[in-house]
Amino acid sequence: MRLITEEPPLLSSILKDEGVADAYLASVAATLAHEQGLPAPDWAKGSARSLEKPFFAAKTPKLKAVLLQESPVEFRIRNIFVSANALSRA
Repeated sequence: MRLITEEPPLLSSILKDEGVADAYLASVAATLAHEQGLPAPDWAKGSARSLEKPFFAAKTPKLKAVLLQESPVEFRIRNIFVSANALSRA
């Protein structure tokens, strides 16, 4: 898991996305670490990698309700709501 220990640069000022990409990267890193039985990298724990306002990967109320239930914990704690299979890989 060496690849997730090095902190990536913050992207919010570049992407002008209110920190969504930064929180998403932290969520992914923390989820992958958890899957391997490792602690989340320190950089993924900071408030710079968390959103003040919730971000939903869907816009309709029904899909938002699904995402509230399905979203993996490492995403929810950073205020990002995605589907349960957001990190599915072949």
